[in-house]
Amino acid sequence: MNYFIPSWYEDENSWNEKSQLWFRQENKFEFDDVVNYLRIFNKSGINNQLLLTSYFPGLRHYLHRQRLTGISVHSLFDDLQGIPDDFENIPLNYRDIDWPAGTDFVYNAFQIFIYQNGKMVQRLAQGIDGNIIYIEELNNSGQVKRKLLFDDRGFISRDDRLTPEGWKQDYLAPDGSVAFSVYPDDRVLVVDSQKSHTKQTIYNNLSELIQEKLAQYIKNITKNDMVFLSLDNFQSQILGKTLVNKEVEYVLSVFSNRLWVNNQLTQKLLNNAKLVLVDSDNNYSIVHELSNTKVLQIPTFDTRFKLGESNHESMDKILFLVDGLSEIERLNAMSEIIGTLEEHSNYELHLLSFKGENKQSELNNELLKLSSQLKVELPYVITDKPTMLSENQTNTDDNPRNRAVFYHIVNSELDMFSILKETRLVLNLGSNPNVYLQIAAISSGIPQILTTSSLYLNNNKNGKVIENISENLGTAIDYYLLNLRNWNDSQLEAVRLISEYTGAKMIDKLKKSLLENKNG
Repeated sequence: MNYFIPSWYEDENSWNEKSQLWFRQENKFEFDDVVNYLRIFNKSGINNQLLLTSYFPGLRHYLHRQRLTGISVHSLFDDLQGIPDDFENIPLNYRDIDWPAGTDFVYNAFQIFIYQNGKMVQRLAQGIDGNIIYIEELNNSGQVKRKLLFDDRGFISRDDRLTPEGWKQDYLAPDGSVAFSVYPDDRVLVVDSQKSHTKQTIYNNLSELIQEKLAQYIKNITKNDMVFLSLDNFQSQILGKTLVNKEVEYVLSVFSNRLWVNNQLTQKLLNNAKLVLVDSDNNYSIVHELSNTKVLQIPTFDTRFKLGESNHESMDKILFLVDGLSEIERLNAMSEIIGTLEEHSNYELHLLSFKGENKQSELNNELLKLSSQLKVELPYVITDKPTMLSENQTNTDDNPRNRAVFYHIVNSELDMFSILKETRLVLNLGSNPNVYLQIAAISSGIPQILTTSSLYLNNNKNGKVIENISENLGTAIDYYLLNLRNWNDSQLEAVRLISEYTGAKMIDKLKKSLLENKNG
């Protein structure tokens, strides 16, 4: 049996799930290494189980979005709340609730506002699939005094109440009874230790309780089993105390989009692992310096992306990541890109940022400055819609002529899906290229241009590594956009790499590395 312990948390100091609110998508990238490994191992026919340490009442919808429906799951919070692994899902609609007479509902794009006798008393939030996420009760001042969190299997999972000391959280069983409570001072009270299978009734904090439950469950894991752990800043503190010095074999996974720091417990986890998996050259170098444990580079691919969508577009769209570059580097790159665009009217520039701040004004000023320096006929301007100009259109003050550039701030995977669907070429020119953009590009079969070697790029096959932006960028762009064969060859190489690392070949590599480590 393979057990997978992910790092699926709201933040680094909370056992809560990531926000399931579809309208709050800041940095909402759900895909990670564990999602990738679960998909691969599920196809192999090997017995796998997701061992979940976080409070995740929206898990079923999350797994559905990641195409992991039907996977075996054991949740420590389900165990504490008396919810069996095979609990029957009963979808709950807000209209199924017995509302008081005279209740009115007002809808907007984000929430449902609940009124009684003309006064708003509650707010209801739904997931993208229409499931209830929570209901907030408001006091006379419109402040939240109570919050009911709903499990996507159809019951209230937690009851949060504001007390004079702060928020108290009651975790509920499916029948509505309280299983355990977390008080404002972090203290935990277990109502029935026999029901919740705990050693005591009072704990200093939730992490202490989770550590005990994890230790209990790990006793069921045998020497023939393998545990895959996600290395992070939060959960690793528990895992380090629970797994180190136990007779449990585990593989440690280091993912670029997940923060972690080197400390004593992290060092123990690295040194005691049978194998460390990394998803980038940068992580390989870091881990290799910290530990003598064998390190295996495994690129991750998101198979939800589709190949070849840009073939049907009239414009060749170039996606340029502006993050990770100094102002001088960015200006240098944009100067070369504009020079190339001047030679090809069918090239279209799209600027991309993963950072929340809007740099549109700053970037627009840079484009106008470069347009002036390069003496282009049509200034390059960031716009929301393409500017169509006829050949005999005149340049007047009332109707300025320009060439459209587009700016995208990516906050979620959905944003990335939409943008890459029509992208022809990706420019990821930072000294430490963004890993998620590399994953997305190769998963979509899109060639990419980097300035440094990468696990996700075979030079001159599914992309190019250029030494000098000023000398090589324009030529590299034309290599893929002027020659259809080069672009098609790149896509074939991407398909080959995806096949190599998302099927039986990847599992064989993993087994071989584990065997070499065991024999070595």
